Amino acid sequence: MREAFRQETPRAGRGPAAFLHEVLGDRDATRPLVVTLPAPVAHDVVALWDESTDAVLFAPPASQGGVPLAGLGVAVAIDASGNSRFARAESEARRVFADVVTVGHPSLEGEQPEPRFVGGLAFAPGSAAGVPWANGGIAPFGDARFVLPRWTYRIDGNAATLQLCLAAGASARGVIEQHERIVARLQYARPAEERITLRGVIEEPPERYLERVERITRRIADGEAQKIVAARRVEARLEHPASPRPLAERFARRQPESTRFAMRVAGSTFLGATPERLVAITDGRVQTTALAGTAPRGDREALQSSLKDAEEHALVVDAIAAALEPFVVEVEKPDEPRVQVLTDVLHLETPIAGTLARPAHLLEVAAALHPTPAVGGVPQEAAIAHILAHEPPRGWYAAPFGTFDRHGEGELVVAIRSGVLRGDRAWAWAGGGIVRDSDPEAELAEARLKLRSFLGVLDG
Repeated sequence: MREAFRQETPRAGRGPAAFLHEVLGDRDATRPLVVTLPAPVAHDVVALWDESTDAVLFAPPASQGGVPLAGLGVAVAIDASGNSRFARAESEARRVFADVVTVGHPSLEGEQPEPRFVGGLAFAPGSAAGVPWANGGIAPFGDARFVLPRWTYRIDGNAATLQLCLAAGASARGVIEQHERIVARLQYARPAEERITLRGVIEEPPERYLERVERITRRIADGEAQKIVAARRVEARLEHPASPRPLAERFARRQPESTRFAMRVAGSTFLGATPERLVAITDGRVQTTALAGTAPRGDREALQSSLKDAEEHALVVDAIAAALEPFVVEVEKPDEPRVQVLTDVLHLETPIAGTLARPAHLLEVAAALHPTPAVGGVPQEAAIAHILAHEPPRGWYAAPFGTFDRHGEGELVVAIRSGVLRGDRAWAWAGGGIVRDSDPEAELAEARLKLRSFLGVLDG
């Protein structure tokens, strides 16, 4: 049986504002405090955001039944670096959660939502140190960053909650006024109408990408690897500085089958909408997805009959199953992939699952899986060494991003179809798996097709 949070007894007969005022007055400031209140149901969880401070977003598609959440401000931040960043983030999160006190408004029925860390990690240690991840010598994303937001807003069907988190020793000054402003913003929120004009896109010469693909195919022919993922980065210039909120809302409309995610820190926002789950753990069940093999919409038969895509996909399935095997009683997967249909592209997809053989934290399993051959290659060590030597730094592109609770349960996605927004500039990435039969021109066309997911949203 799970150990429960230390939970205070709520008082009946109070509205959310009066209840919050009373709880803060009785607060023991030596412990972290989480207060959950009913809230208005806005059109989108990003209605919580304003331009004043850092923010996060994790919103699975409605088809998966997940509860979207957005966060504003930072109560607690975990930053970890180096090869042990997964383990260090897990350890620090356990320490933070160990003493949390929760209290919920009496009107909330059933279990109140638990506080969650939200954030992500870099593709590889040190890869978020350059442009665009660093700004003026400051590299705020780092190798790993997870936050407990000061305010977390969730929409679950026809109900919504607003959760306040105060770290131990943090001042409660101004909290009541903040709550009033946020409730008013949610009550009267409307879809963002900001117009964003794409002035131009700067990209590396196509010949350079073709050369990189050819270099990889030569390495594969020489037996040095079976698959290496090559990624392209482009830079977009906007007519005016843009806010991340309208982009996040556009992703919901344009990519409804994908999970939206975002982290804004120190004026830069990493955001996107990915179709690829890295790992999810719920009630002792672990789920992941092999996603590899791509074709334009309408080319289903060509994708399903493609030997190149079948080889690329099989490498990913085998590697994920092998990485998951030590954690589960039995690896469960279908014999054949299915076709995932997205707005711009089709993918081959194989769901992989299992029952945990022992308790395992989401970050522990993620450390064993990342990077899968869908974004790295086979063998992993040789592929990653090639990527780091021959590509611009990926930063958090193609890396784990998601959320987890004190039990180590939650979900991490692979942050593809993503980019960084800062002022009037944006950077986007897209890649493809290179195997022995890859055609450089076809790989270039695939990368351009995938870039539409971000650039199309950026251009409205």
